[in-house]
Amino acid sequence: MRTILIATGDPSDLGALAEQDPAPMLPFVDRPFLQHVVESLASRGFTEFDLVVSHLAHRIEDHFGDGTRWGITIRYHVARDADRPYRRLLTMSPLVGDTPVLLCHADRFPSIEAIEPPAPATGPILYCKRGDWTGWAWICRDDIKDVSADDDEKTLAARLFARTNEQGIIEAGKGMSAGDFASILAGNIAALSERSSSLLFGGREVEPGLWISRNVILHPTARLIPPVYLCEDCKVGEGAEIGPGVVVGSGCVLDRRCSVANAVVFPSTYVGEGVDLHDVLVVRDHLIDVRTGLQITLYDEILLGTASGRSLGLRLARLVARATAVVALAFTWPILLATAVVLKALGRGGFSPTDVVSLPASTDRARWKTYRLWRFNLGEDSAPRGGLLDLLLRFLPGLLNVARGELRFVGVPPRSAEAISALPEEWKALYLRTHAGLITESNLFNAPSPDPEGDQLADAYYAVAGGKLHDVRLVAGYLGKALFR
Repeated sequence: MRTILIATGDPSDLGALAEQDPAPMLPFVDRPFLQHVVESLASRGFTEFDLVVSHLAHRIEDHFGDGTRWGITIRYHVARDADRPYRRLLTMSPLVGDTPVLLCHADRFPSIEAIEPPAPATGPILYCKRGDWTGWAWICRDDIKDVSADDDEKTLAARLFARTNEQGIIEAGKGMSAGDFASILAGNIAALSERSSSLLFGGREVEPGLWISRNVILHPTARLIPPVYLCEDCKVGEGAEIGPGVVVGSGCVLDRRCSVANAVVFPSTYVGEGVDLHDVLVVRDHLIDVRTGLQITLYDEILLGTASGRSLGLRLARLVARATAVVALAFTWPILLATAVVLKALGRGGFSPTDVVSLPASTDRARWKTYRLWRFNLGEDSAPRGGLLDLLLRFLPGLLNVARGELRFVGVPPRSAEAISALPEEWKALYLRTHAGLITESNLFNAPSPDPEGDQLADAYYAVAGGKLHDVRLVAGYLGKALFR
């Protein structure tokens, strides 16, 4: 059986939650909402998945790939407008044909006891809740032949209702949704309380209603009130009270004597000592009150912030990188000194540090932190890209920043606050989520002179492909280009 999943994820409805993930990829318990949908449909016999994506499409494709992990086939179709993605249905008409296909909006998961395909040519079958369409329906080619590029969901629903009859309306249960703040909170809690058979999640249920995943550090005096789910690599401090109705994402730190109830704490969030959180969604330094929809950004990392860098493996990796930079400086300082002397003799000056933004960073410029990037005196637009000159003038001085823990060996190019502010919005949002490094994609594969379009593609590619193996390849390629051309 085949399904078409509308997974565009309009960013305007969810504010800070949509900065890093489209709505279907928001976490529900221990995995993205869309993964629950895919796994449920796969368990019911669906093998062909066509995903219509738009906002942050790479996040979905990077997570699901071609579907091999679930024994299914996934194809991707990019919609230009997240609000009006139904034009893509017209291009998929040959895939639909006369055999009914399940159309789903992937930010909703209605409770449906049996999903059985209807007989061909009987009109669309709509799953509704008290007369309102849930976004799920069985359709054939004739049901979408009149779809327009300007159709929004309301218009599409009207078209489908016009082609069906009373027998084509099936009542669905409440289900879950990732479309608004209250639904996200309620859905996470309902997943724990009801433990629906259609949802899968890991973790060990140590007591009724209490799930604890691997590598969780739980202080003996911490109190858990079910239902509570703690994802992997979390730390709960002394005297903390967690629950009822709490899901804590992976890599979170809940400090001493904090109190969290009826809340979802998104991955990599730090909750400070003595902080009380109730009826909220917490995304690092963003606090969202689900009752009022009020969104607040806290500028005090003592209260809320990012818990990155707290895992032992990540700390060790950064320590090794810094130690490597120190050793490299110990061997190359004569080269640095000689380069400075030659540049001075040529009238080019010596070290010329530049203030750049520390990554990853918030989208709010007021929260950006800067550090001094060390390099020899070359303007930003004339900076060398790869080769021996780049190694001498930019890479070796930059080892000082790596040794201080401000920069990594591999990443996106470090930029000043002014340069980041001038980037297009989508590029800027992508750039601020990554980390900066001495060696970049553009060092190896972009044109020798600045090329904004090429730089954007290079940053985007690294944001998706970056990883340990890819970083090793970039280091080897950079050194080979610099030393051996």
